[in-house]
Amino acid sequence: MKNLIVIFLISLVFISCGKNQKTVESTKETTEESNEKSLNKNVSENSVNEGQNKSEVISDGIKILEFRKGDLNSDTKYKGNIVSGAKWIDKNGENILIISETDVKNYLNDGNEVTSKEIHAYCYVVTENKTQLLWDIVDFVKDCPLDMRVEFIPKSLSVTDINKNGIGENTFLYALSCKGDVSPDDLKLMMHEGNVKYALRGDTKIQYEIDGKTHSEGGEFKADNAFSSAPPGFLDYAKEQWSKFNIQKY
Repeated sequence: MKNLIVIFLISLVFISCGKNQKTVESTKETTEESNEKSLNKNVSENSVNEGQNKSEVISDGIKILEFRKGDLNSDTKYKGNIVSGAKWIDKNGENILIISETDVKNYLNDGNEVTSKEIHAYCYVVTENKTQLLWDIVDFVKDCPLDMRVEFIPKSLSVTDINKNGIGENTFLYALSCKGDVSPDDLKLMMHEGNVKYALRGDTKIQYEIDGKTHSEGGEFKADNAFSSAPPGFLDYAKEQWSKFNIQKY
């Protein structure tokens, strides 16, 4: 046991060693449909909207609907496999949020075995039977020779109306890493109201036990400048969600 503790402590001392990660977060905001995306619909009839009721009114003019992959229109495009989603009606019309992940790609890069994976998010608005892409996000880890993580944080997707203006905000978190140690993973929180994005970027809060005592490291974040002009309550809610979903136990 003592040997394991010593090894674990040594790994924490060199916590930044061994990281070799390439990640890029990219956002597109548009009112036109995207026809340039590689599609993998892989549709089933299962609901993936975790924690949301089938029908729930959260404020005047905003109603949460059940999200079901099998109900998506043919012009609702996405890449990868859906891991979560939400559907709601507000002043903008019927909103559909899709979060998807691609399969892990294994390949050789300069003779080394590496992996890559992407996470995507798409927000569509349906008005008068016309589906339009409001915004989309793509993030990924590329050419990773170590242990890789590109993952939506389960149950972190929520739809709110914090400022009671009849336009729903959506918030979710995801983690990224390429590492060979026990250091925190990169963590990002994305919040949108319409096509306006707010974000927290930082790392997970790792927790571990030594001799019966819980130790922790990480969990810090930096808020986007966009929060400085956000409606009251937006940053507080983002911080609450960050604290709720940033724990990574070892």
